[in-house]
Amino acid sequence: MNALFKIVTHNLLVWLCLAILVAPLVPAFAAAVTTTVTGTAPTGSVTFKNGSTTLGSATIASGVATLSTSALALGNHSLSADYGGDASNQASTSAAVTVIVNSAGLGAMTWQYGYDAMGRPTTTIDPNGLATYTYYDSLGRPIQTQQSANVGSATPTITQLDYNLADSLTKVTDPRNLATTYSPNGLGNVTSQSSPDSGAAQFTYDTKGNVLTATDARGKLTSMTYDALERLTSVTYSSGTPTTLEYDGGANPTPAARGELTKVTDESGSVTYTYDSMGRMSSKTQLSNGKTFTVSYAWGNSGSALDKLTAITYPSGNRVNYSYDAQGYLSGVSVNSVNSNGVGVSGTSTTLLSGIGYNADNNITGWNWSTGKTRNIVYDSFGLMSSYNLGDSAGVGIASGALRTLVRDASGRIMGYTHSNGAGAVPSLNQSFGYDNLNRLLNATLSNATTQYSYDATGNRTAKVVGATTYNNTVSNTSNRLVQTQDVGGTASIQYDAAGNVTGDGSNTFTYSERGRMKSVTNAGGTVSYLYNAAGQRVVKTGPTALVPSGAAYFVYDEQGQLLGEYDATGTPIYETIYLGSIPVGVIKQTGTAAGNNIAVSLYNVYADHLATPRVITRQSDQAIVWRWDTAEAFGATAANQNPGSLGIFTYNQRFPGQVFDAETGLLQNWNREYDPRQGRYRQSDPIGLAGGINTYAYVGGNPVSYTDPEGLQTTVDSWCRQHPVACAEINGPRPIPVPVPLPDRDIWWPDKEPGKWSCKARADCNDNIPGNCPEDPTKRVAFGGGTAKDLGTARNIAKSNATSNLQCQPKHVSCKCTGPKGEQYSGGC
Repeated sequence: MNALFKIVTHNLLVWLCLAILVAPLVPAFAAAVTTTVTGTAPTGSVTFKNGSTTLGSATIASGVATLSTSALALGNHSLSADYGGDASNQASTSAAVTVIVNSAGLGAMTWQYGYDAMGRPTTTIDPNGLATYTYYDSLGRPIQTQQSANVGSATPTITQLDYNLADSLTKVTDPRNLATTYSPNGLGNVTSQSSPDSGAAQFTYDTKGNVLTATDARGKLTSMTYDALERLTSVTYSSGTPTTLEYDGGANPTPAARGELTKVTDESGSVTYTYDSMGRMSSKTQLSNGKTFTVSYAWGNSGSALDKLTAITYPSGNRVNYSYDAQGYLSGVSVNSVNSNGVGVSGTSTTLLSGIGYNADNNITGWNWSTGKTRNIVYDSFGLMSSYNLGDSAGVGIASGALRTLVRDASGRIMGYTHSNGAGAVPSLNQSFGYDNLNRLLNATLSNATTQYSYDATGNRTAKVVGATTYNNTVSNTSNRLVQTQDVGGTASIQYDAAGNVTGDGSNTFTYSERGRMKSVTNAGGTVSYLYNAAGQRVVKTGPTALVPSGAAYFVYDEQGQLLGEYDATGTPIYETIYLGSIPVGVIKQTGTAAGNNIAVSLYNVYADHLATPRVITRQSDQAIVWRWDTAEAFGATAANQNPGSLGIFTYNQRFPGQVFDAETGLLQNWNREYDPRQGRYRQSDPIGLAGGINTYAYVGGNPVSYTDPEGLQTTVDSWCRQHPVACAEINGPRPIPVPVPLPDRDIWWPDKEPGKWSCKARADCNDNIPGNCPEDPTKRVAFGGGTAKDLGTARNIAKSNATSNLQCQPKHVSCKCTGPKGEQYSGGC
């Protein structure tokens, strides 16, 4: 809500614009009250009032003054701002703004959807009244999406789409009028692409639509080969080590491995997979830079645990066990530690957690730690997480945790956190958030200190205001690349290669491989080099010990892409992480050596937040907090506190889901890309292009409070559904979050990744060139179908067959979207 007051003195126009940036307001909850003062470089301060009561004053910085206040009780309040003036600007007072302070509860959450006469979705209005409109051409193709105006603009945020006569997408024009163009062939496969961010790229295909070659804007050629079942068998680069993939057991096929990937070789070494008699993966052996790491899996063979994972043996030799109740729900996690000589595991298991509870929606509601302390997770009537504890909320001293309560607005957006423990409220941990009309984080307040963010229409951060200091970014006029940045370290010019990868930032120089991955970084401390496996996961880091302790670090992942552990140059674990699904719940630390017969293992409890981000880690024995990241800057720029209780340094590098902290750069490695938390964006353009969002550098659409991107590609499906369960149910299940750019095949969503399989979704449209062919009911003029198989071709054919059989007319064309077992994506004709 805003009020605008203007006066004219000495031919000078001064405006005071008062904004309450947190709504709904709740008692004892920090609200950021901001005034914009226009004029001739205004200086001094602004005093904020609630009626006749002074709330406080704030210094003007770059024409803006912000006060954070928690002094608003339940009821109505009339807020105003007084500017005292300076030598160039006279004093002025804003008009009053009325705000209502409510309780934290949500009312009805109503999403509205509009359709045209053809049954096509045209309007989505969220519970806050923010609308997204979709417009179609005469052929029924979406040609424009329109969202609310960016802050400071009266023009709606518009994205335009163009097609050729075959209905293939040929151009996407973003809200800054930057165009990405595509040249599809007769089968709809894109043969060339020109992006303002990643440059020009070319592609060739075989007769079945498989990509044969890809040439990026740097001129780097990548070639692919396939077997008779259309399974990828090799990837060759302009130079360097090629990637090879082997199936079925290779030269000596085994029945258990039939149709399965059994070996991969790449620049980092190799990975070999084995399977049991039921075709379930039993082991993975990773050879990285000469070091061997083996992960073993055990599966249930009967009862409620049938075909469920019952144990994982980590590379350290520690075994994590999973137990299930009579209904097949996961009920507990325990650990059998590796023996002191490093051979085998102890016969005695140590409980990590037990008594896992579930609600009627099958959401986990908590569990018991081994000490009897509990993890409690509460949901509201909409299925949204409303509270959880971070550490022992009844603890004292170094074991003093807190209960975090989430405050939401009418649409479920998180407006802040309040905290309490056994001694009462803990305001020092409280945080509040405000958003713009495109749902991007506009401000974040912690302990009455507010950070503000500004964006252009496409989501590039243009400024960050911390207290009274403004840090400005300069965005290229011809792309979404940042060409200059400011932060506490000063101003830096940013350099890029032709493909849009950052090659220099003033402190670091980066090189990239033929594959387009960050190969090395050089700074004042030396050079650190990186190696990646065929799945794109970084598995090796080497460098001087000043930057990489012990000179090397190795990374091992599970089959969902989650980091199991980080290991030093000798292969000794620095830490290993235990998961409950996608939630980190435990950390294993190890001291001693096998040679010394003195290996000792310690367990720690992890308290993750609503996004599965680790926030607090406690010692299992007494719940003492050994690591915390619960008051970090919203985009992750704050360093973790590795010794909050003066118990010693606790090294743990995991951050947001899928991210690992790199001390040598301050960046977060995020599977397919590197994320810069200081700028809240990626260092490379998105490998999947606009399928990940209209801005190929943006992180989760500018809203890290509610969304995650574990793969470094696009906001996760389940992340959107966790925040919008009602809307998710309305559209029959999980889906990617709405992005300004409809994907090229329109209403087909990318299917979820399935282990060992290709998963395809197809859309078939009636042929309107045949008289009388199309049903009168517009909803029957299109049909969908799905299919899964070990290879792309079969999955695609199954999906096509199902879609056409569901169609009540002769089809005109059938289009597909497919997701591979390692996240590969195919889009085109079926």
